[in-house]
Amino acid sequence: MIQSTESSNRIEGVVAPPQRIRDLVAKRTQPANCSEQEIAGYRDVLNTIHTNFADMPLVEQEQRQEPGHPSVPRPAAKSAGTSRSEA
Repeated sequence: MIQSTESSNRIEGVVAPPQRIRDLVAKRTQPANCSEQEIAGYRDVLNTIHTNFADMPLVEQEQRQEPGHPSVPRPAAKSAGTSRSEA
């Protein structure tokens, strides 16, 4: 859980020293700043999921991303000399 917490928060730009993250995840200390509050919040969500997963329904959700975002498929490139009407 410590690695997940550290990695996921780092992706969001939230960083803290590794020992501080371990202490926050283990609830041995209280958050001292906004970044640490984010880390503690992530810890709490993971705990909720691990504790209640059997009662949590999975719901398929459409993800909407901006065009150009890496997760949005790009249109296929057209071959030179052909058009849609010729295909």
